Amino acid sequence: MEDIRFYENLPSRFDYFVHSWDTAIKSSEDSDYSVCNIWGMQKYYLVSLVRKKINYPELKNLTEKLAREYQPKFILIEDKASGQQLIQDIGFLGGNIRVIGIKPSCDKGTRFASVVPLLQSASVLIPKQSSIILKELLNFPHIKNDDIVDSVSQFLNCIKDKSFKYPARIRSLI
Repeated sequence: MEDIRFYENLPSRFDYFVHSWDTAIKSSEDSDYSVCNIWGMQKYYLVSLVRKKINYPELKNLTEKLAREYQPKFILIEDKASGQQLIQDIGFLGGNIRVIGIKPSCDKGTRFASVVPLLQSASVLIPKQSSIILKELLNFPHIKNDDIVDSVSQFLNCIKDKSFKYPARIRSLI
């Protein structure tokens, strides 16, 4: 994993944005985090990361706020736990935003291992000042929280599998 590529400065513009969400059920101290990776599509720039322990109403509000701010073309949401409700609830955002519910087909270790070559390619770039991202990526699976790993591998698996090209899996937000 030493081959991860970094950027210091972002390009002035991107073709479009993609949000990748791994949502948690609770906001208690021992709960997982809800994580959103915001990817700028030119190569694959991890533009921003939101990582919070929040309850469902806050999660829904945050999803809507980030969607208004970045106007993503796609929002990827893991179709489990609170993600199932979120997929249903964000349907009123409007615009050309499309949500893709992602149903994991294997365990998270296998999902992550399948995208390591892509993560190490020159196409994927993460911020140079990203200690929390690196900590999770480099120490997985031997870490308590792996929500960043889940959301990054979810996005990269969609890229690898070209999931953005299959309209049957996409529900337009109206």
